[in-house]
Amino acid sequence: MLRGMFGEAPGSEFLVLSMWQSTAEHGKYREERVERLGLRARTAADVAALNGDVVRLEPSWTV
Repeated sequence: MLRGMFGEAPGSEFLVLSMWQSTAEHGKYREERVERLGLRARTAADVAALNGDVVRLEPSWTV
């Protein structure tokens, strides 16, 4: 992971953004792997839902 950002909304909602070098690197944290990590960390009592998506960065927008 290159960078990450964490935000909290009013109530119990959180947003985590992460920036990866490639889709392949991000793929290391697919849902089934996150599920396995969640079991090990015992987060089921704290996490109601988890979902995500991949958004490509437009290289011409970077400085």
